[in-house]
Amino acid sequence: MHRGHLSLDLGFKNLYFIQQHILKKCRAESKILTLPTRVRETGLKGAAPLLNEVNDITEAVVSGIDCLLLSHETAVGDFFEESIYLCRKIVEEAEWQIDY
Repeated sequence: MHRGHLSLDLGFKNLYFIQQHILKKCRAESKILTLPTRVRETGLKGAAPLLNEVNDITEAVVSGIDCLLLSHETAVGDFFEESIYLCRKIVEEAEWQIDY
């Protein structure tokens, strides 16, 4: 699910609800859902994650996204290892908080 394309095609006002609808459909069909995103854009500069980046990663985990795809951060960033490490830590904390 590429939210950038979804927002261009369907508008940004309903993006959250469209994303939730897609997630629900994928879970019902036992489909794996990957979120390709630039959730660690600050990772390109080696900076600590911004609050919106942490929230985006956490929301993806809580919503049931199966895989986060770090693209730009790992392809051209000088701090790709730190980006992966921080993303993993945020995902682990989010998963630990979920009451399965």
